[in-house]
Amino acid sequence: MPKYVVEQGDHLSKIASDHGLRRWQTIWDHPDNAALKQQRINPNVLLPGDKLEVPTLKEREESCATAQRHRFRAKTPGLVLRVKTLDCGRQPVANAEATLWVSGEYELLKTDGQGLLERKLPMDATVGRLRIESDSLAGTLDVPLGIGELDPVDEVTGQIGRLNNLGYDAGAVEPPEAALAKAQLASAIEEFQCDQGLDIDGDCGPKTQKKLKEIHGC
Repeated sequence: MPKYVVEQGDHLSKIASDHGLRRWQTIWDHPDNAALKQQRINPNVLLPGDKLEVPTLKEREESCATAQRHRFRAKTPGLVLRVKTLDCGRQPVANAEATLWVSGEYELLKTDGQGLLERKLPMDATVGRLRIESDSLAGTLDVPLGIGELDPVDEVTGQIGRLNNLGYDAGAVEPPEAALAKAQLASAIEEFQCDQGLDIDGDCGPKTQKKLKEIHGC
């Protein structure tokens, strides 16, 4: 069976759901995926082009008495969205009213004392939108959510995505080719390095990547 090739926007929960599997661990723990598991670490931060072995479904039989009703329940780990919102002074937007749209449905929520919002999502969720209203924000925060869109931190696209999420304007989430785009990314990296007490060189090397991943949360 040919390996599954990861596309932009894929995350392991979605891949498992698309293949009829109720647990993403069935794929992640497959021996043929050991090298990728060690490389990526986070099953929901994959890179387009990554290859995964997806096990085929197997039939299972259960012995039950006839002429009776039986109930079977399958435990599904699910997918959890965690978003932390900070104001312009990088302080948590605490106890703020929020509206989350995912998979065509919306829910009224509230951030906690640390500005954190956490919600379980359908396994195959890919897009959403979050709107937060608070006096600590300069107006209403209304942002799209690309679930599974974040690339690994050792990729330039992953660095740009994280910098943008943290409020540093690093430009479009694509490898910068034009001089202006490269300068914009370098400036964002320098600003991040300055804020975090790192050596300021405009290069997102291993130390900066480690700190960027730590501050971003993944």
